[in-house]
Amino acid sequence: MRSRRGGRHDWPVVMIMAAVVGGLSSCSSGTDSLAESPLTASDVQASPTPTYLDQVDPDGLIDGKNLTQLTGELVYACLVDRGWAQVQLSDDGGVSANIPEDQSDAYNEDQDACNAEAGARYPFPQVTEKSLRERYALEVENRECLMGEGYTISEPPSVDVWIDQINGSSADVWLPYYEVLTSSDVNTGNLAALYEKCPDPAQRIYLP
Repeated sequence: MRSRRGGRHDWPVVMIMAAVVGGLSSCSSGTDSLAESPLTASDVQASPTPTYLDQVDPDGLIDGKNLTQLTGELVYACLVDRGWAQVQLSDDGGVSANIPEDQSDAYNEDQDACNAEAGARYPFPQVTEKSLRERYALEVENRECLMGEGYTISEPPSVDVWIDQINGSSADVWLPYYEVLTSSDVNTGNLAALYEKCPDPAQRIYLP
């Protein structure tokens, strides 16, 4: 989560899942991204169709990157251009920096401006029933993949119930990777390999 004090500032850009599904968002420190929690229905809002969507490939990515990575790159470049040479960009799109106390306010102001610029370049896609149903189908497939890797994942609800969970701001939105990341059996050292074998449906762009 963002801190308004001096010292280390971690600024992960909002993950695609917040816009496309409204199921989870993630706050990370450095490159760790293990804590995910359901969003409210207000996070699932229609927005003007972004012009970048014609670049989305069949895997739901742009040049192999998701929205978090794309916006993270823009925020990083923007902060460097504003003189913050100490910022760091992680592979998952997280931006972090060690900021002296007396420079904290200036950094926060620049970071907010850079986030706004990145958001304008890559606004969230419109969320439709089509995109939600596509996401649900991929979550079901993801469950089978994760179970094949030895994880126990609960039975999925029906697609209509799942959509109702999201639209109703349920605290119990069914998401296989959330169950993995909150499991006592999760091996954080193997997460990169697990994501490679079983891509997270949250990490892709869904066309309206």
